[in-house]
Amino acid sequence: INGVKAHCLLDSGSEGVLLSPEFTRATGMKTFTLEQPIALQLACIGSHSTINYGTNTTIKFGCGYNKWNSKKKKKKIFFGCETYNQYFDVVNVEYYDAILGTPFLRRFAITLDFSSPGTIRRGDECWVHMCTRLQT
Repeated sequence: INGVKAHCLLDSGSEGVLLSPEFTRATGMKTFTLEQPIALQLACIGSHSTINYGTNTTIKFGCGYNKWNSKKKKKKIFFGCETYNQYFDVVNVEYYDAILGTPFLRRFAITLDFSSPGTIRRGDECWVHMCTRLQT
């Protein structure tokens, strides 16, 4: 995000694309005050916050390598290095630099494959973790 590796949570239960204020400060990103603050409701009773800031930046993903592991007969592969413009709400996020929710997952057709633990797919391509159903 903004040319810096970020610790991201892909969250299919989140309706937001969120970035921590600490990450924006550490990377020198410019933020802006929202004209209308947005209520942020969490799935816990009484748990809520307000989003007061946003930022527009770039997000690049899929930059990596192909690596064949002959012992496990698995291939680690990243889809092509791509850069996109992305709007983020800036909100207090704990532990992660960013939470990439359903709008992000839908925009990039990303599927979390729970039948193969830890596998993230974009179309027919495997992204990030080891995949077994790849052709060489």
